[in-house]
Amino acid sequence: MTAERTSWTARACLLLVVALPLFSYPLSWLPASTASRALTLPLAVVAGIAILLGLAIRLVSGRSGVPAATGPTEEPQESRRGRRSYLATMPVSIPRPLIAPMLIWAISLLISVRFSQHPHLSVLVLPLFLSNLCLLWLGTCLPPAQLPGLAWCWLGTATIVAVNGLIRLGSDGAMLSTIGNQNVTAAYLASSVPLAVALRNRWSYLLGGGLLVTLLFCRSRGAWLALAILALAAFIVAGSRRRWLAAAPAVALIVWLGVTQWNQDVRPIIWRGTLKMIAAHPLAGHGLGTFLVNYPPFRPPEYFARPKAAPVTDHAHNELLEVTAEQGVIGLAATLWLWGCALRRRGQMPVAGGLAGSALILAVHGLLDVGLRFPPAQSLFWLVLGVVAAHGPPVEFAALRLGSRFARFSLAVVCVAVAAWMFVAGVLNPVRADWWEQRAHVAERGNDQTAAIAAARRALQAQPFRPHTRFFLARLLADASPDAAIAELERLQELAPDYANTRYNLGLLYLRQGRTAEAIPHLRRAVEMNPGDQDARRLLDELASPPEHR
Repeated sequence: MTAERTSWTARACLLLVVALPLFSYPLSWLPASTASRALTLPLAVVAGIAILLGLAIRLVSGRSGVPAATGPTEEPQESRRGRRSYLATMPVSIPRPLIAPMLIWAISLLISVRFSQHPHLSVLVLPLFLSNLCLLWLGTCLPPAQLPGLAWCWLGTATIVAVNGLIRLGSDGAMLSTIGNQNVTAAYLASSVPLAVALRNRWSYLLGGGLLVTLLFCRSRGAWLALAILALAAFIVAGSRRRWLAAAPAVALIVWLGVTQWNQDVRPIIWRGTLKMIAAHPLAGHGLGTFLVNYPPFRPPEYFARPKAAPVTDHAHNELLEVTAEQGVIGLAATLWLWGCALRRRGQMPVAGGLAGSALILAVHGLLDVGLRFPPAQSLFWLVLGVVAAHGPPVEFAALRLGSRFARFSLAVVCVAVAAWMFVAGVLNPVRADWWEQRAHVAERGNDQTAAIAAARRALQAQPFRPHTRFFLARLLADASPDAAIAELERLQELAPDYANTRYNLGLLYLRQGRTAEAIPHLRRAVEMNPGDQDARRLLDELASPPEHR
């Protein structure tokens, strides 16, 4: 067995392609009556930590100072490929076209954190974004011979996800499978179809056809729209007039799905509010990971008149709009530059083209939904970006040169320190909080309010800023301890103004205690945000009427 086959980077890529879709939500494998997707394993952050620790070990051992690759055009193809494969196994070699956009993108993250309106929130999500950068680099290290293996692992895992979802369809009520959101599940399954075509195998065609059939049960317009756009792009690249005739159904599907999405969905209203949010802080944005907190004042009131409207708008349902809202035009430019540098390097190998198609589907779906903010779609997208970037036309790899032992040791210390911080902030605390919140919900279902309250408090100790957990705790306390419930909601109002139904519930709790003057501002604000909130409007009307008519 060759060294290329046994490279740790190849094993890591294959492992992530399997583990991310199947085990990001480990409790989803439980029977449907007890299954929960509240506990999330941050596998992408774990991978980022492992990469940093591996780099630290290489730096200390002195094996990182390899020369930069040059890859002259007169060099035979096989020789270039061998040199590239060797360098791809080195932990500090990076394709030259990606160095500048990766650096600028990382700087845009730091700028967004530095000027964030809620720095504590931005720091909490920073480990995941840094892990995405590590996954991008890891993808560039995958040896070319491993591309078919990666595609088969992806396709096989997608088949398991599809079969599991179909089996549980009756009990779950939707196509959730191991991912927990039918739209994200649809995006993942749709991104597997180009790989089935690229493998050019009758078994892969069979599995791809099965995934297309499964997509019908996901009821996701965005996934079909992404597939149609990919098909249209393939027809354009082909360049044949007859292919243009074949593209007509794809164009018709795009138009129909686009009109349906615009006229019937809440997303266009969310996008309109996000544009107002961007206009308020266009340069550096409101801060990384702060969309949930900063969006409510910009949400148009007519949002609540659309189907599927919810009290919480946690994401923009458009990755580029959310990036701009949080990181400003600086972050948008850096993101587009990085994505463009990776995706424009379309490989000649069929599997590399299939992976580029998978990335395109995830990107297009991310412009219509939240897939690029949740596993597995988010992590797989960044991993595939790296693979596509490194397996297009012959690419030069640049390697880090550190001549002195002190420099290598200092950088190793930095890597270990960052990895330790990522473990605490991005793995330990989130998993602890998810675990205790899950126990709180189990206790509530068992009518054990005391245990539920205690578990919810433990979750907030692990991660103090969890709006949904604090809102849940306030609901548990509403009957047993109204004063404590008010304190929790007031704290939530400070951390996340106008979150969910905080205003209405505060007004209701104040009324129960006879504190009418304190209740009225909250109820009035609830009606301003949602003019269709009949409960809040009714309470306001009652308070405005003379006492004898109440």
